[in-house]
Amino acid sequence: TVALVPAANVPAVGFHDLLCILAAGHRAQVRLSDRDAVLLPWMLDRLQEVSRAWRERVELVERLNGFDAVIATGSNNSGRYFDHYFKQYPHIIRRNRQSVAVLDGTETTAEMEGLGQDLFLYFGLGCRSVGKLFLPREMAVKPLLEAWPDWRQPLLDHSAYRHNYDYQRTLLLLNNTPHWANDYYMVVESEAMAAPLATIHVERYADAADLLQRLQRDAAQTQIVVGRGDGRVAFGEAQKPGPSEYADGVDTMAFLLDLD
Repeated sequence: TVALVPAANVPAVGFHDLLCILAAGHRAQVRLSDRDAVLLPWMLDRLQEVSRAWRERVELVERLNGFDAVIATGSNNSGRYFDHYFKQYPHIIRRNRQSVAVLDGTETTAEMEGLGQDLFLYFGLGCRSVGKLFLPREMAVKPLLEAWPDWRQPLLDHSAYRHNYDYQRTLLLLNNTPHWANDYYMVVESEAMAAPLATIHVERYADAADLLQRLQRDAAQTQIVVGRGDGRVAFGEAQKPGPSEYADGVDTMAFLLDLD
């Protein structure tokens, strides 16, 4: 029996782990967050239509008990708690990670539209959402404020997003932090990986060697790198992982198949 504690920021984000647990022949004991109380149970009902035997190996619980291994995802703070609480069990513990994109200034219209998906789908929540852009030193920032007009209304239609925008913009203004802004997102030059909601961080690089050094510097905090080139995820594909793409680069199936 594998205890599963999915992240709470994106609904059904734990489905891939659940599918791996079932495919490996194990039972799953799932503790859902309040935010994930609808979509994953609905998906389990659909799974039962495929195979009742699979559905019978999944238990939704409020308290984990009697499990043999653990897959848990959360923040850096909850990760420390997971490390302590689950230290005696075989486990995969995931913490905060961010995704970034690399631009060189020659991106096509289609690639920039795809980048909009990577930035704004799920409002920038989730470890595969891009929150930071690496730009060449000579690339202007202002065009980024005009790059994704189709996202304006979908974002502004959500009051929580608008409130976050207003709050983050107020902080930038009160702190006299240099930034660029339209009425639905802001761009801030920063080396920080994690960008607040409604905010895009940008960092400059001088050349390919400088870029590589910066990516290596942040590798432990990076989920995926979007852009052109080997090892990077194509623009527009950040939120479309395949079944063999494992979070944090840890092979979930290998872990599950090695359990006694």
